[in-house]
Amino acid sequence: MTTFSTSVTGETITNRLTDGIYAMDINAFADQISGFEEVVYLSRSDWNGTFPETYGGFGIKSGTDLEKAMKNDFYTLETNEDTSDIVFGDTESDLTFNDMKGASFDDDGWDELIAKIPVSEILDFMANAFHNIQAIPSIGFNGYAADDGPGGSDSHTLGEGAYRGQPYEDAEEYTGYGTRVTPAPTNLAYAWNKELAYENGEIILGETTLVLNLPIVIGPAMNIHRHAYNGRGCEYYSEDPILSGYTGSAVVQGAQSKGCLVNIKHAAFNDQEANRSGVAVFMNEQKAREPELRNLEQAFTAKGKPAAWVDDPAYDDTYTEGALGVMTSYNRIGATASSANAAVQVDILRNEWGFLGYSVTDFTGVTPKAAPKESILAGTTAFCGMGSPGVSYWSESALKGDEDMLLALKDGMHDALYALSRSYAMDLNINTHVESLMTRWRATYISMITVTSVLAVASAACYVVFVLRAKKEEV
Repeated sequence: MTTFSTSVTGETITNRLTDGIYAMDINAFADQISGFEEVVYLSRSDWNGTFPETYGGFGIKSGTDLEKAMKNDFYTLETNEDTSDIVFGDTESDLTFNDMKGASFDDDGWDELIAKIPVSEILDFMANAFHNIQAIPSIGFNGYAADDGPGGSDSHTLGEGAYRGQPYEDAEEYTGYGTRVTPAPTNLAYAWNKELAYENGEIILGETTLVLNLPIVIGPAMNIHRHAYNGRGCEYYSEDPILSGYTGSAVVQGAQSKGCLVNIKHAAFNDQEANRSGVAVFMNEQKAREPELRNLEQAFTAKGKPAAWVDDPAYDDTYTEGALGVMTSYNRIGATASSANAAVQVDILRNEWGFLGYSVTDFTGVTPKAAPKESILAGTTAFCGMGSPGVSYWSESALKGDEDMLLALKDGMHDALYALSRSYAMDLNINTHVESLMTRWRATYISMITVTSVLAVASAACYVVFVLRAKKEEV
């Protein structure tokens, strides 16, 4: 049987989630858990004998890989490797982000462009991805707003509508009206209509990007309905991986046709809303691949083109490229943070499915919760947060001695910038510019801060003088 022995990229398909630190099968950690009994998975061949039971009384043994994974700290940074040939902050090139319009992923210009970016700007870009695409001054990338979906903009209304920075003449008439105007995605899936799903992606995500100048809209949401108690089930399409996958794939294609950089969420295995942050999801590899991953695969490999479009020249330019963005999940994949699980995020998503693009965490920020160094090595390009890193190694001085980490930073920028170059961000960057204006209220605000600071220092100085004088008088 060789039908599914290789992926669309030619990668050999083999077990990725069965053994090692990235395993989803809890039995892979049997020798690292005290009081462990082998978990028996439900099987149709022996329904009664394998029906689920409650397990308990386990404990993670100290010093094991499982403990390190659960602490989100299983990669040790090198400090003394020779990284002198890895270039950041090069000032000799005149190349800018705009020059890469239409460039293929393998274009040599990316290496030249990314060599211009200082490590500090890369870390700043990565750390500030909450509803935001951070500016990268060294390459002329201005930075833009982004927003959550999946059914249109979460935070903006049509009253903010503009074209390349110029408000629409009738924008004020739509103040208060949002773009979340369609039924739940579940209803879309049960229309069994790929063409309709494509149109949904064009309008609800694609037009939201164009009208509100949001190159990234986080969606569509494509987790599987594994059970009826997931609080986000209304955002997901179906319990069936083919129906869900083809519907989501069509939405992605429609959205990207308008320049929206989709962020499919949540990759992967987000099947509960209560206590979803950090819950460890275990299953065997067959269960992982057949429903959830098979579902996501359709959108990342551009599968499901409507039959009526296949031989129609009018649709030759559709379904030529899979999803260019993804948001990872709060839950763990096995024992590791989802964004740090290289078996899913690299071996499967990138190597088997050929994903080349922007990968952002859910709202974790750069904190231990996200296993930042491990996540960067697993292809994460940004962390949904507002700066203020919560780890001690988020600096050039801490990372400069680790060759793998520095190369991963470059790879992450390559992926992110390529995806952004294929989105409406490129049009905005070419046709708009940023002007820093000093408004009256801002000047007043800064003046008040300055005056207050001076008064505070003067008051402190006076206090010290009075205290010293009082002590002398006591003597």
